[in-house]
Amino acid sequence: VVLLEREPQLGTQTTHAGAGFVGYWAGEPEAELARYGIEFYERLQAEGGVDLGVRHVGLLFPGLSEAGVEMLRQEEERERSFADVALVDADETCRLAPLLGRDAVYGGLFQPEGRQVPTRRVINALAQRLTTAGVDVRTNTEALGVQTTNGHVSGVDTTAGPIPAGTFVNAAGARARSLAGRNHIEVAAVPLLESRVVTEPLSEVTEHHPMLLFFERDLFYVRTEDGGLLFG
Repeated sequence: VVLLEREPQLGTQTTHAGAGFVGYWAGEPEAELARYGIEFYERLQAEGGVDLGVRHVGLLFPGLSEAGVEMLRQEEERERSFADVALVDADETCRLAPLLGRDAVYGGLFQPEGRQVPTRRVINALAQRLTTAGVDVRTNTEALGVQTTNGHVSGVDTTAGPIPAGTFVNAAGARARSLAGRNHIEVAAVPLLESRVVTEPLSEVTEHHPMLLFFERDLFYVRTEDGGLLFG
């Protein structure tokens, strides 16, 4: 296996900027992937011998209006078949997340299995695992397109020259669409600019505070970060 990375180091682009939320999102077909992710990162931390910051804190969706709570109620009905999820009242929402202002909260949806995964720490552990597994990691090398023969992958063009290959996995993140487009393949992913703000350490913040995701605020999210809060 050859891993191509355009940048000098792994995980410095969209991976580095990831929210670090691992939970149940889209639906039942994706639930198996979510379960795999939860178990994988727990195992990665346990096997590594160091604290990677993976935390079993849960994922909380606060409702900021009656209409918002109704939306969360519909979401709870949809997720119930494939995830451990509970609709909670306003008092319980604020008990789970003491940093919330009680006057602004009408209820919430809680996924107790949600994990917080600090991407910066985890990527270093993954890089070590790749090396141990014998993966040929080539940094400063950009994938330019896929060579095909009779409709099958036969190689990859890179900035360092072609590489023979029978299989190609497009894991280019924000560039996945443009990279696939060079072979006239449509990838339904559009890069979006995300703003992130990290506070200084705050005495009110504990590492057990759940991750917060606000459906009513364009998926605005909050999680802990090195003793402070990360807003995205």
